[in-house]
Amino acid sequence: MKACFSNIKSHFAGNKIESILLFLFSLLAFMLPVHKKIISPIIAVLLVFLVFINIKNNSFKQVRLSLVNIALMILYTLYAIGISYTENIKAGLFDLEVKMSLIIMPVAFMLAFPYIKHNFKETVLKAFVAGCIVSSLFLLTNSTLRYFLHGHNIDEFFYTKLSPHFHPSYLALYLNFAIIILVYFALNKWRNFNVLKKVSCFICITFLALIVFLLNSKAGILIMLVSTTAYMLVIIFSSSKKIIGIVAVLSIAVFSIAIWHSIPGLKNRFMVSINSLKTYSNKAINPEEGTLQRIVIWKHSLSIIKNNMLLGVGTGDVRKELDDKYLQEKFMHGVETHLNAHNQFLQTAIAIGILGLTVLVFVIFYLMFIGIKHKKLIIFFFALIIFLNFLFESMLETQAGTVFTTFFISFFGLNKKD
Repeated sequence: MKACFSNIKSHFAGNKIESILLFLFSLLAFMLPVHKKIISPIIAVLLVFLVFINIKNNSFKQVRLSLVNIALMILYTLYAIGISYTENIKAGLFDLEVKMSLIIMPVAFMLAFPYIKHNFKETVLKAFVAGCIVSSLFLLTNSTLRYFLHGHNIDEFFYTKLSPHFHPSYLALYLNFAIIILVYFALNKWRNFNVLKKVSCFICITFLALIVFLLNSKAGILIMLVSTTAYMLVIIFSSSKKIIGIVAVLSIAVFSIAIWHSIPGLKNRFMVSINSLKTYSNKAINPEEGTLQRIVIWKHSLSIIKNNMLLGVGTGDVRKELDDKYLQEKFMHGVETHLNAHNQFLQTAIAIGILGLTVLVFVIFYLMFIGIKHKKLIIFFFALIIFLNFLFESMLETQAGTVFTTFFISFFGLNKKD
């Protein structure tokens, strides 16, 4: 009898732990696109709780660390080693602080492994989508209020005016992934959805896509169109949902064309870039247009990498090396604004060399491999979105990019089937 009650008590205690963990992970996912400052306290509480329950239940033998999470930890170790040959120790230590989630997230999911049960992934993904919707509604409401209070200035609805606390490129990254999640759920549960759920899903996808357009991030808009269209093409050619895929592709085209002609300045923003690329010359040393500036930055970054290919310049010396190169090549805008490489692959290679770059590339393509192998399109397209964003931004150089990226890489690296 005593043993029976002991088992019952253990069962309910286990369920309570699972519920608390699910809440904490879901809260973290929800807050990622909502408020940056609350992220660190949530992570701290999560880690303390995970260590406590593993010590209390002596469950360390049940923890698991996936290959992709090991790769993240190796990447952080390489950055830590990079401190040993950097001149600017202070900048290097700050960089390690920013990238701390390369270690923290794999450890958190490793410790949580014994307590993660059915529907964990689905619940966390839904929490993230909810956070994206709440954040977008809040930003749109604020912009609307400013529009009426500040002389009906339409600029209040665009770019940094719309998103003053998150850089538009980072928020677009979040929303693009949220759109993929919604598409994934809609396609996998379409037959189980009633009319209300189908309509709600369509409205949410359309709303988030609209916000991406309003954010006016060229990379964000292009990545959204590429990822969603590619997803639909996969559906058209590889499943029985061909009609849904075709309708979705046509809807994307019609919606994009309508937005293209409706949003002031959007068409002009892209046309300026296109025209600048047409007239670009390798002799241009100090261009004003953003796309051309990236080309100049990438060229200078490759030059630095060529001269420091094996180990890089060190974790804390990336900014100095780039600034020196900009000054040498008379790229004064780069010097004045201390522009980073605007490409995470180049940024990593400059800091810690070809080995660090190899590990970073492995993480991305291994996730793609997992997605293809297990026929999980959501994993493949998450990796694709990360890869494309890394081409245009140094996403791991800020907390907003690093926590999001490492959270979901570790999340999808779980060896759990649910």
